[in-house]
Amino acid sequence: GYWMQTHGTCEKPPMNPLRWECDYETADRICCFNRHFAEFAGYWMQTTFANDGKTHESVGQAITFYDSIYGYPVFTSPKERSWKQFLD
Repeated sequence: GYWMQTHGTCEKPPMNPLRWECDYETADRICCFNRHFAEFAGYWMQTTFANDGKTHESVGQAITFYDSIYGYPVFTSPKERSWKQFLD
């Protein structure tokens, strides 16, 4: 369906704060004001994601990833593979 674009190409801005200490302005630019590129390669390594992944791995849990605008679950990983395989 069609929705009102009131924040760039989005209905509303991303949630704030974002998980893993991701930079809000970067997420806002990528999600709502971008037509060409995403974050730079390796950006995720500057967040707390890797540490959170290690914690989940140590207890055998997957991580659910959520849409940054609405908070809906998008996917869960790793499934049927190791954390190392997921990160590689």
